[in-house]
Amino acid sequence: MPITNVSVMHEKLAYIEPILQHWIQCANQYINTWNQGDLPYWYNERANVSILAGAAWKAGWTAIQEHQAVKSANDKNDSGRNDLYLANASLGVCAEAKIVYIDINSPEDFEGYVSRSMSAAKHGVETISGNDGDERLAISFVVGKVKQNDDMGESINRFKRMATEFPTHAYAIFCLDAEKTLTAKDGYYYPALLFILSEFKNLPANY
Repeated sequence: MPITNVSVMHEKLAYIEPILQHWIQCANQYINTWNQGDLPYWYNERANVSILAGAAWKAGWTAIQEHQAVKSANDKNDSGRNDLYLANASLGVCAEAKIVYIDINSPEDFEGYVSRSMSAAKHGVETISGNDGDERLAISFVVGKVKQNDDMGESINRFKRMATEFPTHAYAIFCLDAEKTLTAKDGYYYPALLFILSEFKNLPANY
């Protein structure tokens, strides 16, 4: 079984917890379908957003990807796309996502890479006009990779420590079982995925 963890640190994001739980189930279902020969987080941002969209539907929400949207920047409106829009009967959420790949055993890179990824996602979602009352989510898919001769168990534990220490509003962690044979790609294994979210509308300025 994969090692998983979901944590929501701010009450305004309580609505996202069921989606995160289903996201873990969807990721695991994908991996099991391909007998761990393929991982959804090997792929790009859009592929990973598709897993999240599926999780939203399973959690009772609606979800639409890459839909046309008005983006405002520098007092100018342009036609663009929103990575993901989530909605249920009472709430709409605009979300923008980024993906970043990190060598787990180079921990000095973790905070900088993840911070830049989150900043880019925040900037993207801030420009979306959206509907009145929409919440906004900045999302970063943080993919952990290790070299083939690294200690897999210790690498996963290190990734979990870095993930839980990163300042954010909610996260979900998905790590493959270190005991299982993992498929190598480009000289690396990819055993771990961190999905972090930051909700920044109507939160206290110092949060």
